[in-house]
Amino acid sequence: MLEWYAVTLGDKTMKEKIKALLAKNVNLMQFIKYTLFSLIAGLTETILFVALNYILPAKGINRHISWFIFDYPTHAGGLGALIAFASSAVVGQSIAFITNFKKTFESTNNIFLSAFGFVILALATIIGIHTYLGGLLNNALCNIIPNTDIAGTIAKISCQLTGFLIAFPINKFILMRKKESPSAPSDEAFPEQEESEQTEESEQAEESEQAKESEQAIANDS
Repeated sequence: MLEWYAVTLGDKTMKEKIKALLAKNVNLMQFIKYTLFSLIAGLTETILFVALNYILPAKGINRHISWFIFDYPTHAGGLGALIAFASSAVVGQSIAFITNFKKTFESTNNIFLSAFGFVILALATIIGIHTYLGGLLNNALCNIIPNTDIAGTIAKISCQLTGFLIAFPINKFILMRKKESPSAPSDEAFPEQEESEQTEESEQAEESEQAKESEQAIANDS
C-alpha cells in the first residue's frame, strides 16, 4: 500500500514537473500541440489516401497522366493516384489549419488573411510536395516494391513529414502569430513616482500627528 502511494505521489510530482516545464517553454508546448494536431490531420489524410488509392485504380481510373510537372503512369495508379494524393492533402491541410490556428498558436491574426496565406502555402505544399515530389517518389518506389498500395503509402507519409517540418516555422512566425498584449506598467517602471507618493504620505502622517499634539496641549491648558 505504501509502495503504491509512493509511486502515485512520484507520478503526481513528475506530472507537476512536466506541467511546469511546459508552462515555462511556450515554444516546446506549441511544438507538442502542433505535432499532436498534425498527427490527427495526417492520420485522416493517410486513411483517405489509402482508401482512394485502392478504390479508384480498382474502378479503372488509372490511365496514364503526364501533364505539366505531373507524371503518374498506369502501373503506379495513374489518374487515381493523382486524385488520391491531391484530395487527401486538401482535407489534411484544412484540418491542420483549423486546429492549429485556434488551439496551438492561439493566433490573434485576422483569420481570413491567415487563411489566404495558408491556402498559398497549402497549394505550394500540395502541388510541390504531395503531388509532384510524391508522384516521383511513388513511381520510384513502385519500381522497387511490387505492391503499389504499400509504395504509395510510404511516399505519402514521406511527403507529410516534409510538409510538417516546412510548415511549422511558417505558421508560427508568419501566418498564425500571436501578438502579445501590452502588459500593465509595474511599480518598478516609475520609482520616482512611488518615492514621491511615499514622501507625501509620510508628510501627511507627520502633520496629522502634530495636529493631535496641538489639540492635546490646548486641552491640557484649559
